[in-house]
Amino acid sequence: MKILIIGPDNLTELILVEALVAQLHKRHKCEVDLLIPEALHPLVERFPYIHEVHALPQHSSALALFFARLKLAIQFRKRGYYQAIILQAQFDYVLFPLIAGIHRRTAYCSNNLRHFFHRSLTNDCRFGPLFIHGLSFGRQLDHLLSLANEPGCVLPEKARPQLISHDAKRQALLTKHQLLAGVKPLLVVCPGQDNTTSKYWPAEHFAELIDKKIQSGWQVWLMGEAHDQAIGRDVVRCVGSEGSGTLTNLMGSLSLLESLDLITLADAVLGLENGFMHLACALKRPVVALYGPGSPSFRPPLTKHFQVLTQGLACKPCGERSCPREMRVCLNYLRPELVLEALEKLPQPLWE
Repeated sequence: MKILIIGPDNLTELILVEALVAQLHKRHKCEVDLLIPEALHPLVERFPYIHEVHALPQHSSALALFFARLKLAIQFRKRGYYQAIILQAQFDYVLFPLIAGIHRRTAYCSNNLRHFFHRSLTNDCRFGPLFIHGLSFGRQLDHLLSLANEPGCVLPEKARPQLISHDAKRQALLTKHQLLAGVKPLLVVCPGQDNTTSKYWPAEHFAELIDKKIQSGWQVWLMGEAHDQAIGRDVVRCVGSEGSGTLTNLMGSLSLLESLDLITLADAVLGLENGFMHLACALKRPVVALYGPGSPSFRPPLTKHFQVLTQGLACKPCGERSCPREMRVCLNYLRPELVLEALEKLPQPLWE
């Protein structure tokens, strides 16, 4: 049996999809293929149970995009998929498996798209809709896992995404970037905002916390995606001169897989609610997660040891990419001292 998963289109949700793939493999012993944007393909190399990954066409022109996906869908008719699981309830995503001749199409969807699907789990009594007026219900991971099961099945409570790291590649990276591992406890800081302006903790706050960790004997690596390099530079500029020798800014210097291999060395990870924070969770690292507009009940850190910090504002969680109030107050008043206390609640490494 062959199953095609269509989507997602971002790093955070792709990490969660690994747990869905593992559940499908466990329950059905099937081949699972992914159809996702090409930029996300490298991470799939570290999924244990993926059979094939295909590039979902991307184009700036809507008309060119439609015809590119139409052509690919026609080619997929020969692949013999038993089921398609669609993770984006948008018209073109729904249309793809229909044209590809995949008769069983499963997803969460709005009412006007319901007739396209073999079955719809939107009104599954175990869960409400994903969002109602900005409020989320249930974990996103549970919503994904339910797509791998028939309605009414009990979901696995301890299912978590798990990614594979490579020791040999990690050693090569340490040499290439002249990094020291195993000399001091390592804190990895991931200040990236996931291309939003609402996920924001001031660079001065990051710098104050980093200074204190360095003074207590830690080394710190900044890690994130290339589009977050400006944030990394702001943090480095705010860090005191005494800490500059044990702070390494790797933001934008590493590929996604290189970042994955190095994060496995971290004794603790501090991050906003972003893809790299969830990457650290999938690598079983202890995590402190700062939640701004997002909800920790909807997309919590999926690791054994974690601390969540957020502020109790009346407008949260809104899930918006930019602050509707144009104030970015979600995390502005979260003091570094509170984050430092949360880091100290994680299991502490033993160093002589």
